[in-house]
Amino acid sequence: MGQNAKNNSKIGLLFSDSFWYYQFFNENPSWKIFPLRYELLTKEKLENLDYIVICNKRQIFYNFDKSKNLLTNNKIDFKMFKYFELVYKVETNYNIYPLLEKKYEFENPVNFYIFKNKSSL
Repeated sequence: MGQNAKNNSKIGLLFSDSFWYYQFFNENPSWKIFPLRYELLTKEKLENLDYIVICNKRQIFYNFDKSKNLLTNNKIDFKMFKYFELVYKVETNYNIYPLLEKKYEFENPVNFYIFKNKSSL
């Protein structure tokens, strides 16, 4: 990211609750970092971002409402990002939750997909 993202870039992070990789994005303090919830994304929100960084193909997060399902599992449809171009795919060997991996088809190794807004190219 540091080689390509310009100053004041708006970067959306689509991570599960259990992943806290924000420290890797502190390379440039002028970047504006936005944590995103997949089911709340709109075309307008996406158009305002320069980059989207997605961790794995699912977003898993804890529900703190009155629902009985404590974990929410959203499979990410990459077709939603038609105005973005995949510029990087980074694999890590970091496996955090082997039990969730089986239940939610979690990826191992963990994959990061970095998309750039086509209008920024």
